[in-house]
Amino acid sequence: MSTRSPRSEAARVQAIKRRKRQQFLACMALALALVVPATAEVKDYQIRRMLMLKTECQVVGLDIETLEQGKGRFLAACENVSHYPDGVEILCPDTEDERECRIVTVKREFRHLESLRP
Repeated sequence: MSTRSPRSEAARVQAIKRRKRQQFLACMALALALVVPATAEVKDYQIRRMLMLKTECQVVGLDIETLEQGKGRFLAACENVSHYPDGVEILCPDTEDERECRIVTVKREFRHLESLRP
């Protein structure tokens, strides 16, 4: 004779079903992770870091545009507009590698402003 009550037997069956469901979901998630290829992309913090190190632009805004064939275009608005009044444009021929990104906008110097100094 069984000493277990029907209620405890039902709870045990439910626990087994729950565990099997969790194992199934974990296996499906792992299979999906293996099937879907991981893609890297240039992040905005990487562009901000590049601008901080290579220009005098203090970024206040960043627009991201994806071009054809995996190319990316970033347009940064600068707080100090003395050298980059229209912002800085960065082109990335390969959006998976930030080392390929290049600053397109040339730094401007307004020499005529120097004549205004006393």
